[in-house]
Amino acid sequence: MNALLVTNLFPSIRDPGRGLFNLRRFEALSRFCQVHVIAPVPASKRVRYPGDFSPVPSGSVEGVSASYPTSWTLPRVMSQWHAAQIYQSIRSHVRDVRRRFPFDVVLGAFAYPDAVVASRIAAEAGCPYVVLVMGSDMNDLAQRPHLRGLVRDALSNAARIVAVSKALQQRVLELRIPPDRIIVQHNGVNGELFRIRDRIESRKPLNLAEDTKLVTFVGNLVHEKGPDVLIEAVGRLHAAGSTDVTLAFIGEGAQKQALLSRCLELGISNRVTFVGRRSPDDVALWLSASDALCLPSRREGCPNVVLEALASGRPVVAARVGGVPELLNERNGVMVPPDNPPDLAGAIRHALEFSWNASELRASVPALTWEEVGRTLHGELSEAVHSHQARSPRD
Repeated sequence: MNALLVTNLFPSIRDPGRGLFNLRRFEALSRFCQVHVIAPVPASKRVRYPGDFSPVPSGSVEGVSASYPTSWTLPRVMSQWHAAQIYQSIRSHVRDVRRRFPFDVVLGAFAYPDAVVASRIAAEAGCPYVVLVMGSDMNDLAQRPHLRGLVRDALSNAARIVAVSKALQQRVLELRIPPDRIIVQHNGVNGELFRIRDRIESRKPLNLAEDTKLVTFVGNLVHEKGPDVLIEAVGRLHAAGSTDVTLAFIGEGAQKQALLSRCLELGISNRVTFVGRRSPDDVALWLSASDALCLPSRREGCPNVVLEALASGRPVVAARVGGVPELLNERNGVMVPPDNPPDLAGAIRHALEFSWNASELRASVPALTWEEVGRTLHGELSEAVHSHQARSPRD
Protein backbone atom coordinates (compact mmCIF):
# COMPACT_ATOMS: atom_id res chain seq x y z
CA MET A 1 0.00 0.00 0.00
CA ASN A 2 1.21 3.49 -0.90
CA ALA A 3 0.04 6.35 1.35
CA LEU A 4 0.29 10.04 0.49
CA LEU A 5 0.51 12.17 3.64
CA VAL A 6 -0.52 15.84 3.45
CA THR A 7 0.47 18.12 6.30
CA ASN A 8 1.39 21.71 7.08
CA LEU A 9 3.43 20.49 10.07
CA PHE A 10 6.58 18.60 9.10
CA PRO A 11 10.33 19.15 9.56
CA SER A 12 12.55 20.43 6.78
CA ILE A 13 16.22 21.32 6.51
CA ARG A 14 15.39 24.95 7.24
CA ASP A 15 12.86 24.23 9.99
CA PRO A 16 14.00 20.97 11.62
CA GLY A 17 11.89 21.41 14.74
CA ARG A 18 8.53 21.83 13.01
CA GLY A 19 5.98 19.06 13.51
CA LEU A 20 8.32 16.51 15.07
CA PHE A 21 5.30 14.57 16.35
CA ASN A 22 4.25 14.05 12.72
CA LEU A 23 7.74 12.89 11.83
CA ARG A 24 7.57 10.29 14.61
CA ARG A 25 4.09 9.22 13.49
CA PHE A 26 4.94 9.02 9.80
CA GLU A 27 8.24 7.24 10.41
CA ALA A 28 6.34 4.62 12.42
CA LEU A 29 3.79 4.28 9.61
CA SER A 30 6.58 3.84 7.06
CA ARG A 31 7.53 0.57 8.77
CA PHE A 32 4.24 -0.90 7.55
CA CYS A 33 3.77 0.67 4.10
CA GLN A 34 5.32 3.04 1.58
CA VAL A 35 4.78 6.72 2.35
CA HIS A 36 5.45 10.11 0.81
CA VAL A 37 4.83 13.41 2.59
CA ILE A 38 3.71 16.58 0.84
CA ALA A 39 4.28 19.54 3.15
CA PRO A 40 3.27 22.77 1.37
CA VAL A 41 5.31 25.84 2.29
CA PRO A 42 3.65 29.27 2.07
CA ALA A 43 5.28 31.55 -0.49
CA SER A 44 5.70 34.16 2.25
CA LYS A 45 8.08 31.80 4.04
CA ARG A 46 9.73 30.36 0.93
CA VAL A 47 11.10 33.74 -0.18
CA ARG A 48 13.01 34.11 3.06
CA TYR A 49 15.55 31.57 1.86
CA PRO A 50 17.65 32.95 -1.01
CA GLY A 51 19.51 30.32 -2.96
CA ASP A 52 16.63 27.85 -2.86
CA PHE A 53 16.26 27.48 -6.62
CA SER A 54 14.53 24.09 -6.74
CA PRO A 55 10.92 24.41 -8.00
CA VAL A 56 9.86 21.82 -5.43
CA PRO A 57 12.50 21.05 -2.79
CA SER A 58 12.44 17.43 -1.69
CA GLY A 59 14.44 15.00 0.37
CA SER A 60 14.29 12.46 3.14
CA VAL A 61 13.81 13.20 6.83
CA GLU A 62 14.92 10.26 8.95
CA GLY A 63 14.05 7.94 6.07
CA VAL A 64 10.66 9.53 5.32
CA SER A 65 10.36 10.83 1.75
CA ALA A 66 9.02 14.38 1.60
CA SER A 67 8.51 17.23 -0.85
CA TYR A 68 7.81 20.89 -0.11
CA PRO A 69 5.84 22.61 -2.90
CA THR A 70 5.09 26.30 -2.62
CA SER A 71 1.53 27.29 -1.72
CA TRP A 72 0.24 30.68 -2.76
CA THR A 73 -2.02 31.96 -0.02
CA LEU A 74 -2.59 35.32 1.61
CA PRO A 75 -1.49 34.96 5.26
CA ARG A 76 -4.18 35.87 7.79
CA VAL A 77 -6.52 36.97 4.97
CA MET A 78 -9.72 35.09 4.07
CA SER A 79 -8.57 31.86 5.69
CA GLN A 80 -11.63 30.03 4.32
CA TRP A 81 -9.92 30.23 0.92
CA HIS A 82 -6.60 28.81 2.09
CA ALA A 83 -7.36 25.14 1.46
CA ALA A 84 -8.56 25.83 -2.09
CA GLN A 85 -5.52 28.03 -2.75
CA ILE A 86 -3.14 25.40 -1.41
CA TYR A 87 -4.76 22.68 -3.52
CA GLN A 88 -4.52 24.74 -6.70
CA SER A 89 -0.91 25.63 -5.87
CA ILE A 90 0.24 22.03 -5.41
CA ARG A 91 -2.10 20.26 -7.85
CA SER A 92 0.48 19.80 -10.63
CA HIS A 93 3.05 18.58 -8.12
CA VAL A 94 0.59 16.01 -6.75
CA ARG A 95 0.10 14.72 -10.28
CA ASP A 96 3.87 14.41 -10.71
CA VAL A 97 4.10 12.52 -7.43
CA ARG A 98 1.28 10.19 -8.44
CA ARG A 99 3.07 9.23 -11.67
CA ARG A 100 6.09 7.93 -9.76
CA PHE A 101 4.28 7.04 -6.53
CA PRO A 102 0.78 5.72 -7.33
CA PHE A 103 -0.78 6.25 -3.93
CA ASP A 104 -3.75 4.19 -2.80
CA VAL A 105 -4.92 6.46 0.00
CA VAL A 106 -4.42 10.02 1.23
CA LEU A 107 -4.00 11.13 4.86
CA GLY A 108 -4.81 14.71 5.85
CA ALA A 109 -2.91 15.26 9.08
CA PHE A 110 -4.88 18.25 10.43
CA ALA A 111 -8.54 19.15 10.10
CA TYR A 112 -7.84 22.45 8.31
CA PRO A 113 -6.45 23.07 5.79
CA ASP A 114 -4.86 19.61 5.42
CA ALA A 115 -8.03 17.49 5.48
CA VAL A 116 -9.77 19.74 2.94
CA VAL A 117 -6.73 19.59 0.64
CA ALA A 118 -6.54 15.81 1.10
CA SER A 119 -10.22 15.46 0.19
CA ARG A 120 -9.65 17.24 -3.12
CA ILE A 121 -6.53 15.25 -3.92
CA ALA A 122 -8.36 12.00 -3.18
CA ALA A 123 -11.36 13.02 -5.32
CA GLU A 124 -9.14 13.70 -8.32
CA ALA A 125 -7.15 10.50 -7.78
CA GLY A 126 -10.26 8.39 -7.22
CA CYS A 127 -9.03 7.02 -3.89
CA PRO A 128 -10.17 7.25 -0.25
CA TYR A 129 -8.77 9.58 2.37
CA VAL A 130 -8.35 9.47 6.13
CA VAL A 131 -8.14 12.45 8.51
CA LEU A 132 -6.04 12.86 11.63
CA VAL A 133 -7.24 15.46 14.18
CA MET A 134 -4.76 16.62 16.76
CA GLY A 135 -5.86 19.58 18.87
CA SER A 136 -6.18 23.20 17.81
CA ASP A 137 -7.59 22.10 14.47
CA MET A 138 -10.77 20.97 16.25
CA ASN A 139 -10.60 23.09 19.42
CA ASP A 140 -10.06 26.35 17.54
CA LEU A 141 -10.25 26.24 13.73
CA ALA A 142 -13.32 23.99 13.52
CA GLN A 143 -15.16 26.31 15.91
CA ARG A 144 -14.79 29.33 13.62
CA PRO A 145 -18.05 29.90 11.69
CA HIS A 146 -16.33 30.54 8.35
CA LEU A 147 -14.31 27.31 8.59
CA ARG A 148 -16.71 24.98 10.40
CA GLY A 149 -18.63 23.95 7.27
CA LEU A 150 -15.41 23.21 5.37
CA VAL A 151 -14.13 21.03 8.21
CA ARG A 152 -17.47 19.27 8.58
CA ASP A 153 -17.62 18.43 4.87
CA ALA A 154 -14.05 17.13 4.84
CA LEU A 155 -14.65 14.93 7.87
CA SER A 156 -18.05 13.77 6.67
CA ASN A 157 -16.58 12.35 3.47
CA ALA A 158 -13.47 10.83 5.06
CA ALA A 159 -13.28 7.05 5.19
CA ARG A 160 -11.90 7.17 8.72
CA ILE A 161 -10.99 9.79 11.32
CA VAL A 162 -8.23 9.24 13.87
CA ALA A 163 -8.38 11.46 16.97
CA VAL A 164 -5.45 11.65 19.37
CA SER A 165 -7.74 11.96 22.40
CA LYS A 166 -11.29 11.17 23.49
CA ALA A 167 -11.87 14.88 23.97
CA LEU A 168 -11.12 15.46 20.28
CA GLN A 169 -13.31 12.52 19.35
CA GLN A 170 -16.16 14.37 21.07
CA ARG A 171 -15.38 17.49 19.04
CA VAL A 172 -15.69 15.43 15.86
CA LEU A 173 -18.97 13.94 17.05
CA GLU A 174 -20.32 17.48 17.51
CA LEU A 175 -20.11 17.80 13.72
CA ARG A 176 -22.53 14.86 13.44
CA ILE A 177 -19.94 12.48 12.04
CA PRO A 178 -20.96 8.80 12.43
CA PRO A 179 -19.20 7.47 15.55
CA ASP A 180 -18.25 4.19 13.87
CA ARG A 181 -15.85 6.09 11.60
CA ILE A 182 -13.91 7.70 14.46
CA ILE A 183 -11.20 5.99 16.49
CA VAL A 184 -8.98 7.27 19.30
CA GLN A 185 -5.23 6.65 19.26
CA HIS A 186 -3.11 8.50 21.79
CA ASN A 187 0.31 9.67 20.72
CA GLY A 188 3.35 7.53 21.39
CA VAL A 189 6.64 8.47 22.96
CA ASN A 190 10.23 7.48 22.26
CA GLY A 191 10.90 5.45 25.38
CA GLU A 192 14.58 5.02 24.58
CA LEU A 193 15.27 8.75 24.36
CA PHE A 194 12.93 9.78 27.16
CA ARG A 195 14.02 7.52 29.99
CA ILE A 196 14.72 7.72 33.71
CA ARG A 197 18.09 9.35 34.38
CA ASP A 198 19.76 10.73 37.46
CA ARG A 199 18.53 14.26 38.06
CA ILE A 200 21.83 15.60 39.43
CA GLU A 201 23.93 14.06 36.66
CA SER A 202 21.54 15.50 34.09
CA ARG A 203 22.03 18.99 35.52
CA LYS A 204 25.81 19.02 35.18
CA PRO A 205 26.01 19.56 31.39
CA LEU A 206 23.28 22.22 31.72
CA ASN A 207 25.19 24.08 34.46
CA LEU A 208 22.21 23.91 36.79
CA ALA A 209 22.48 24.09 40.56
CA GLU A 210 21.86 20.84 42.39
CA ASP A 211 19.68 22.32 45.11
CA THR A 212 17.23 24.36 43.03
CA LYS A 213 13.66 23.21 42.40
CA LEU A 214 13.40 23.23 38.62
CA VAL A 215 10.05 23.47 36.83
CA THR A 216 10.23 23.12 33.04
CA PHE A 217 7.83 24.26 30.35
CA VAL A 218 8.17 22.80 26.84
CA GLY A 219 6.14 24.27 24.00
CA ASN A 220 5.47 27.33 21.90
CA LEU A 221 5.33 30.59 23.83
CA VAL A 222 1.83 31.45 22.67
CA HIS A 223 -1.42 32.31 24.42
CA GLU A 224 -2.90 28.85 23.82
CA LYS A 225 -0.12 27.18 25.83
CA GLY A 226 -0.54 29.48 28.84
CA PRO A 227 3.09 30.48 29.58
CA ASP A 228 1.78 33.77 30.99
CA VAL A 229 -0.27 31.82 33.56
CA LEU A 230 2.87 29.95 34.60
CA ILE A 231 4.81 33.20 35.08
CA GLU A 232 2.07 34.50 37.36
CA ALA A 233 2.05 31.25 39.35
CA VAL A 234 5.82 31.27 39.87
CA GLY A 235 5.61 34.94 40.86
CA ARG A 236 3.11 33.95 43.57
CA LEU A 237 5.40 31.17 44.79
CA HIS A 238 8.31 33.58 45.16
CA ALA A 239 6.14 36.17 46.89
CA ALA A 240 5.10 33.43 49.36
CA GLY A 241 8.74 32.58 50.14
CA SER A 242 9.43 29.69 47.74
CA THR A 243 12.48 31.44 46.32
CA ASP A 244 14.26 28.18 45.47
CA VAL A 245 11.82 27.51 42.60
CA THR A 246 13.32 28.14 39.17
CA LEU A 247 11.59 28.01 35.82
CA ALA A 248 12.92 27.06 32.39
CA PHE A 249 11.02 27.80 29.19
CA ILE A 250 11.99 25.58 26.26
CA GLY A 251 10.50 27.02 23.10
CA GLU A 252 9.93 30.26 21.21
CA GLY A 253 6.88 32.25 20.31
CA ALA A 254 5.01 35.53 20.07
CA GLN A 255 4.65 35.99 23.84
CA LYS A 256 8.35 35.86 24.67
CA GLN A 257 8.94 39.60 25.03
CA ALA A 258 5.78 40.05 27.11
CA LEU A 259 6.91 37.20 29.37
CA LEU A 260 10.35 38.74 29.80
CA SER A 261 8.76 42.05 30.76
CA ARG A 262 6.43 40.40 33.25
CA CYS A 263 9.35 38.58 34.89
CA LEU A 264 11.01 41.96 35.46
CA GLU A 265 7.83 43.38 36.98
CA LEU A 266 7.50 40.42 39.33
CA GLY A 267 11.17 40.47 40.28
CA ILE A 268 11.81 36.88 39.22
CA SER A 269 14.02 37.42 36.15
CA ASN A 270 16.98 35.81 37.92
CA ARG A 271 14.92 32.66 38.52
CA VAL A 272 13.48 32.26 35.01
CA THR A 273 15.49 31.03 32.02
CA PHE A 274 14.38 31.19 28.39
CA VAL A 275 16.23 28.34 26.76
CA GLY A 276 14.78 28.68 23.25
CA ARG A 277 14.01 25.81 20.91
CA ARG A 278 15.98 22.65 21.53
CA SER A 279 16.49 19.31 19.83
CA PRO A 280 14.65 16.25 21.17
CA ASP A 281 17.92 15.08 22.77
CA ASP A 282 18.23 18.38 24.63
CA VAL A 283 14.57 18.34 25.66
CA ALA A 284 15.07 14.85 27.11
CA LEU A 285 18.05 16.10 29.12
CA TRP A 286 16.13 19.12 30.46
CA LEU A 287 13.22 16.93 31.50
CA SER A 288 15.59 14.57 33.32
CA ALA A 289 17.14 17.56 35.09
CA SER A 290 13.71 18.86 36.17
CA ASP A 291 11.68 18.26 39.27
CA ALA A 292 8.42 18.66 37.34
CA LEU A 293 6.99 19.60 33.97
CA CYS A 294 4.30 22.26 33.86
CA LEU A 295 1.87 22.64 30.95
CA PRO A 296 -0.77 25.30 31.80
CA SER A 297 -2.47 25.19 28.37
CA ARG A 298 -5.79 26.81 27.64
CA ARG A 299 -6.45 24.20 24.92
CA GLU A 300 -4.80 20.87 24.14
CA GLY A 301 -5.07 17.70 22.09
CA CYS A 302 -2.84 14.89 23.32
CA PRO A 303 0.32 16.75 24.41
CA ASN A 304 3.40 14.70 23.68
CA VAL A 305 5.50 16.54 26.23
CA VAL A 306 3.30 15.14 29.02
CA LEU A 307 4.10 11.61 27.86
CA GLU A 308 7.78 12.48 27.47
CA ALA A 309 8.00 13.84 31.01
CA LEU A 310 6.28 10.80 32.48
CA ALA A 311 8.52 8.48 30.46
CA SER A 312 11.45 10.38 31.98
CA GLY A 313 10.10 9.67 35.46
CA ARG A 314 9.02 13.24 36.16
CA PRO A 315 5.58 14.35 37.44
CA VAL A 316 3.39 16.72 35.45
CA VAL A 317 1.40 19.74 36.55
CA ALA A 318 -1.11 20.68 33.86
CA ALA A 319 -4.39 22.42 33.15
CA ARG A 320 -7.37 20.11 32.93
CA VAL A 321 -8.08 20.62 29.22
CA GLY A 322 -8.40 18.51 26.08
CA GLY A 323 -6.86 15.07 26.35
CA VAL A 324 -4.80 15.85 29.47
CA PRO A 325 -7.26 14.12 31.88
CA GLU A 326 -6.84 10.96 29.79
CA LEU A 327 -3.12 10.95 30.60
CA LEU A 328 -2.90 12.23 34.17
CA ASN A 329 -4.28 11.18 37.53
CA GLU A 330 -3.30 11.64 41.17
CA ARG A 331 -0.56 9.00 40.81
CA ASN A 332 1.43 10.77 38.09
CA GLY A 333 0.61 14.45 38.31
CA VAL A 334 -1.64 17.30 39.37
CA MET A 335 -4.36 18.97 37.30
CA VAL A 336 -5.87 22.41 37.81
CA PRO A 337 -8.44 24.55 35.99
CA PRO A 338 -7.00 26.58 33.09
CA ASP A 339 -6.22 30.27 33.50
CA ASN A 340 -5.90 29.99 37.28
CA PRO A 341 -2.48 31.17 38.62
CA PRO A 342 -3.34 30.64 42.32
CA ASP A 343 -4.38 27.01 41.80
CA LEU A 344 -1.41 26.43 39.50
CA ALA A 345 0.98 27.80 42.14
CA GLY A 346 -0.48 25.43 44.72
CA ALA A 347 -0.24 22.48 42.35
CA ILE A 348 3.40 23.23 41.57
CA ARG A 349 4.20 23.45 45.27
CA HIS A 350 2.50 20.07 45.85
CA ALA A 351 4.35 18.45 42.95
CA LEU A 352 7.70 19.72 44.23
CA GLU A 353 7.06 18.55 47.80
CA PHE A 354 5.51 15.16 47.02
CA SER A 355 7.69 12.03 46.89
CA TRP A 356 7.10 10.56 43.40
CA ASN A 357 8.19 7.12 42.24
CA ALA A 358 9.96 7.54 38.90
CA SER A 359 9.30 3.97 37.78
CA GLU A 360 5.58 4.30 38.49
CA LEU A 361 5.47 7.56 36.57
CA ARG A 362 7.07 5.90 33.55
CA ALA A 363 4.74 2.91 33.81
CA SER A 364 1.74 5.24 33.46
CA VAL A 365 2.63 6.04 29.83
CA PRO A 366 0.23 4.20 27.47
CA ALA A 367 2.85 3.50 24.77
CA LEU A 368 6.62 3.79 25.18
CA THR A 369 7.08 3.44 21.43
CA TRP A 370 5.59 4.97 18.30
CA GLU A 371 5.26 1.55 16.68
CA GLU A 372 1.78 1.01 18.10
CA VAL A 373 0.70 4.35 16.64
CA GLY A 374 2.11 3.40 13.24
CA ARG A 375 0.43 0.01 13.30
CA THR A 376 -2.95 1.50 14.22
CA LEU A 377 -2.71 4.18 11.54
CA HIS A 378 -1.71 1.60 8.95
CA GLY A 379 -4.73 -0.48 9.91
CA GLU A 380 -7.10 2.46 9.41
CA LEU A 381 -5.58 3.39 6.06
CA SER A 382 -5.73 -0.24 4.91
CA GLU A 383 -9.36 -0.53 5.95
CA ALA A 384 -10.15 2.64 4.00
CA VAL A 385 -8.52 1.18 0.87
CA HIS A 386 -10.25 -2.20 1.21
CA SER A 387 -13.66 -0.61 1.76
CA HIS A 388 -13.15 1.67 -1.23
CA GLN A 389 -12.14 -1.24 -3.45
CA ALA A 390 -15.15 -3.25 -2.31
CA ARG A 391 -17.49 -0.42 -3.34
CA SER A 392 -15.78 0.33 -6.64
CA PRO A 393 -17.19 -1.29 -9.80
CA ARG A 394 -14.99 -4.10 -11.08
CA ASP A 395 -13.65 -4.17 -14.62
